[in-house]
Amino acid sequence: MKNTIRLILLVVTSSLSAQFKPQLPSQIPDSLRRGADAVIQYNLTEVNILSINKMVVTRERWVTVFNDAGRSALNNYAFYDEGTRIKKLDAEVYDASGESIKRYKTKDFRDVSAVDGGTLYSDSRVKYFEYIPQRYPFTVHFSYVEETENTAFIPRWYPFDEFGVSIVHSRLDLQYSAGTGIRLRRSNLDEFGVVETKTAQGVSFDLPPTPALKYEYMGLSLNKISPSVWTALDNFRLEEVNGVATDWESFGLWNYQKLLQGRDVLSPETKAEISQLVSGVTSKREKAKRIYEYVQEKTRYISVQLGIGGWMPISAEEVDRVKYGDCKGLTNYTMALLKSQGIESFYSLVWAGAQKRDLLSDFSCMQGNHVILNVPIEGEDVWLECTSQTLPFDYLGDFTDDRQVLVITPEGGKLKRTHQYLDGDNLTRTAVKLNISAEGHLKAEMDASYQGIEYDNYYSTKSLSSDEIDDWYKERWSNLTDLKIGEYLFNDEPDSVRFGENVKMNSRNYAQLLGEELIFRMNPLNQRNFVPSRVRNRKTPFAIPRGYTDEVEVELELPQGYDMTELPSPVLLVSKFGSYISRVTRTDDGKLKYSRTFQLKHGEYPPEEYNDYRQFRRKVAGADQARVAARKV
Repeated sequence: MKNTIRLILLVVTSSLSAQFKPQLPSQIPDSLRRGADAVIQYNLTEVNILSINKMVVTRERWVTVFNDAGRSALNNYAFYDEGTRIKKLDAEVYDASGESIKRYKTKDFRDVSAVDGGTLYSDSRVKYFEYIPQRYPFTVHFSYVEETENTAFIPRWYPFDEFGVSIVHSRLDLQYSAGTGIRLRRSNLDEFGVVETKTAQGVSFDLPPTPALKYEYMGLSLNKISPSVWTALDNFRLEEVNGVATDWESFGLWNYQKLLQGRDVLSPETKAEISQLVSGVTSKREKAKRIYEYVQEKTRYISVQLGIGGWMPISAEEVDRVKYGDCKGLTNYTMALLKSQGIESFYSLVWAGAQKRDLLSDFSCMQGNHVILNVPIEGEDVWLECTSQTLPFDYLGDFTDDRQVLVITPEGGKLKRTHQYLDGDNLTRTAVKLNISAEGHLKAEMDASYQGIEYDNYYSTKSLSSDEIDDWYKERWSNLTDLKIGEYLFNDEPDSVRFGENVKMNSRNYAQLLGEELIFRMNPLNQRNFVPSRVRNRKTPFAIPRGYTDEVEVELELPQGYDMTELPSPVLLVSKFGSYISRVTRTDDGKLKYSRTFQLKHGEYPPEEYNDYRQFRRKVAGADQARVAARKV
């Protein structure tokens, strides 16, 4: 007899009972199916905090998947480690008619390391099931219970895991005893109609039926626009170590005393070597720079996820011996080397990634995914990325720039903001000499320099092979026909964080011959032709995360017998998003000179201004690609 989707009685530990009967895929309302890759029919996260060293988490999830893209909504995995045990793990798959087609017991789940091959040590593991569908739609019921002695990481409720997934019902049930010292941070609940209910055991949050959130081009991250509840304890436990997080100062003090203090010991031999390295140097900044470059030369990055839940760095002495470490170990090692020379520096927690993300200033708890080093020198903050063997001293790039971080000092935690590379700091300057033949062929030489975040985008070019460089240029200038790259030279100036390139090239048929006219573009090598995608009836804000300034100057020599009898009119575009100005003039020796400056401003903007931004970029692209004509005289 076939097993079918049946009435489910969810019995939770608080004695609260609720009945849930999943719908067949065809029964799900059109309002939730429309535009959705999957529908979460029911998602329960129950968190029972019994004490600071005991927590039970129950998860129950029913998901209907409509296509390949929706498979990621299954979240078919359960993480564990030495302090966390997985219990009652099972899953079942149903077809479109509600008939069971596969069932998984605990023994059927794969059990693998939760980290990739780049991690040397870690005790984190994950259990998951594999299901390759024969047809869509299908529905999965997945549930498990985890018990843990760690209360540093209480599950954060984000009903929307991703864009393109609708929700019938999602519930967070928090259970805790009076006097637990629990804190909650609520975001975007009213906007989504989330119902908060006080219970005898704690508090619950219920999200009603909600259509899928659609990603809109240049939109904000999902965690900024969707509902969420963060939970933390004033006093918590992490791997048998009690912690305090009533505020950022106390949390930072706990980090220093329990995770860092005493792990900066170095051998006398290493101290003597570093003293010799900075011998005769009087500037603290120059000493710090030499020590940072020493770490870059002598060590390499390897992920190590052990020691009080993966938050304690391996000791400086051990890093010195093995010559490798993760962000925690290498930062702590650099801090120890600096300390040996009387230079104070501070281990700092940060959310790293190309998309900027701040530590929440109003909610102290375990946050961040990376560690960098803060070195205050003469009233200014120097920031060091200790995992990179190539980044210049006091340069972060777009991985950790312009975000709020927690600086851990012996007196406690302090919130600071890392370097912000402003619109004018992210500077590209391009000087081009062009020569067009009577047949329309192009000969060009370009000198360019890049600063700020633009440096981060180009400086690694110097490490490419000659074949890779040739391919890179041809892809970069795909608008040029039959491009031949000649000589090229790179000039990396890490002290001033400036990267320069000089390249010579030839291209056939750049200018189009029309009778007695040559038709061509004045700016062939640095066109800003990006136009944002159309978004109809936009609902969400959009962001320009980093602005920049782009200056171009072109000196053009026309073939003998040709001239531009009438120069193009100057172009001036000004908007709240930036500005664009270009003009063509004659030089004293009869050549043509094209000058263009484009500045884009960073910021977050309301949805109703998106079309204005799109039109601004359309005008910029049109101006940068405008054709001009030289006539035979």
